[in-house]
Amino acid sequence: MLAALVAGLGGLGLALAVLPFQLDDAFITHRYAANVLAGHGPTFEPAAAPAEGFSSPLWLALDLAAGAFFGVEAIPRAASVAGCLALLLSMAALAAVTDQTRRPAPWIACLLLAISGPVAYHTATGLETLAFVALTLVAVAGLTGRVPLWLGAAAAMGGPLCRPEGMWIPVALAAALTVVRERDVIRRGAILATAAAGSALALLVVRRAVFEEWLPNTYFAKPPDRLEGLRYLLDGLLDPWALPLLALAVIGAAVGGKWPRAWLAVALAWALAAVLEGGDWMPAGRFLLPCYAALAVAAAGSSALLTGSRRPRLIVLPLIMLCIGGGALEASRVVGLADASLRTIRHEDRRIEEWLAEAGADSVALIDIGEIGFRGTLEITDLGGLTDPVIGRAPGGRLAKRFDLDYLFDERAPDAIVLRLEREPPLDPGCEGTVAAEDLRASVERRVHGGPRLGRDYRLHRALIPDYGRTPLYGRLLYLRRDSGIPPPAGDCRVSVAPRKR
Repeated sequence: MLAALVAGLGGLGLALAVLPFQLDDAFITHRYAANVLAGHGPTFEPAAAPAEGFSSPLWLALDLAAGAFFGVEAIPRAASVAGCLALLLSMAALAAVTDQTRRPAPWIACLLLAISGPVAYHTATGLETLAFVALTLVAVAGLTGRVPLWLGAAAAMGGPLCRPEGMWIPVALAAALTVVRERDVIRRGAILATAAAGSALALLVVRRAVFEEWLPNTYFAKPPDRLEGLRYLLDGLLDPWALPLLALAVIGAAVGGKWPRAWLAVALAWALAAVLEGGDWMPAGRFLLPCYAALAVAAAGSSALLTGSRRPRLIVLPLIMLCIGGGALEASRVVGLADASLRTIRHEDRRIEEWLAEAGADSVALIDIGEIGFRGTLEITDLGGLTDPVIGRAPGGRLAKRFDLDYLFDERAPDAIVLRLEREPPLDPGCEGTVAAEDLRASVERRVHGGPRLGRDYRLHRALIPDYGRTPLYGRLLYLRRDSGIPPPAGDCRVSVAPRKR
């Protein structure tokens, strides 16, 4: 466990450097928890019907417990703490399933995963990612006999409750069983797969009872694109950290015996799951983390070459050093990315909130709904459709929903609409000028802007245009209803907010 502890503390040091940044999607679950605690039920909007716009029932339960004991304002911090504990559990699972007869093996597995960009970015940023990694590691470890079978079964049951792809755990187990076909291992696999399948079935029944749907609303809002998923997989495996990790896993599977080969098969199963999900829009390989963890276990099999002749050591040691060095560089990059996002985009979001408050707006339609929804009391229309069944179930892919615009302008009729910019439009100080469809970031935003209703019912109130060379631009346009009675802002409506100082 020394390897798990040292690697875990190293990984935590990198992960904590990301704080206080949290992913915007994490605040969606936080707001669900706040609404349940306030007596509104499992809904993002207090007055709306229940809709499953969160990704993890298990993480929602954790948020609920934190909010009940420590208050709603403590929920984000509790989520970060839980992610850090999940990292330590993942390290303990890695150490437990590697070959204990070869001393370097646990160190190789733990350090290769802990010192990496994905772990640094996703541990403390508020989502259930590392908890799911820990559950999948412990579930598959139940095959090996190095963790108690009851513990592996409990982890297998928790997988579907933690992430939608937890239903893939039986497939990952089956992949391992194609390599290790021993009778006792097959028996364990059957028990573990039954536990995961039973949990998944129970979740479907509860979902149907609570939300009147068999699938979560997030599935419809983000229909999987297999080609994008393949691109996501290739990008995630061909970076300076993951590529030597993959090479070490192949070497470990070749020389380390049956279990490293089994873990490589598990990694391939989780890679396929990421493709079938259609990839992800977040940086740092969130959907590939279970694959990376399994590759780290397989890579530990390469320790068999470290006690052999000089030539194999000259192959394995540079790969280990390259992987750890590449992981540290990637971790440094994502820490900088989180810091830049916190000081720029999130800092600018606060200005948007101030303008909405000054205008007396009670409702807003936008894409980035998480943090603004959790911190305030605005009624929110989710243009991405994650929490809105009408938009989420409309035709079209992620952020490209072709819903009836009358639903937005007549039924929801928000006081304000916020659209994100990909490039700066030619606007004068009075916000007069032409905003082209190509100036906006997402297809759904271009569609909202392109219809006649926006220009007829709303006027451009503010344009937040960063002018310090940010790429992509990620500016924001704030529209207010013409009947709001709010006069145009005095002076230039185009505003540039300087990055917040560290």
